[in-house]
Amino acid sequence: MIDLNVSMPADDVRVVHADGEIDMLTAPVLDSMISSQLSSRPRRLVLDLQEIGFMSSAGIASLMSARSQALRAGVDLRIVCANEPVLRPLTVTGLFGLFNVYPELRAALR
Repeated sequence: MIDLNVSMPADDVRVVHADGEIDMLTAPVLDSMISSQLSSRPRRLVLDLQEIGFMSSAGIASLMSARSQALRAGVDLRIVCANEPVLRPLTVTGLFGLFNVYPELRAALR
């Protein structure tokens, strides 16, 4: 299960807050939310994954898709997480360096 909500701390910044698990059942929901936010072409899209307790390979695929979409749209994609369930898969797969990762939301919004 995953709960998602969006906040707009500035006119051109969107933050997708995710709570729960990202797996093959919930990744499509996250994908849809990310695509929806990117379609509005914000300057920056922040994915707040601090409350994610589990992320499977489907979650990695979602993040890679978000990265590709953001690059095509010219949107600055940032990820907020300091938790093992997200950092470990990104690190083990060698993908960590492809993302702008911040330990807290405040830092990602600067």
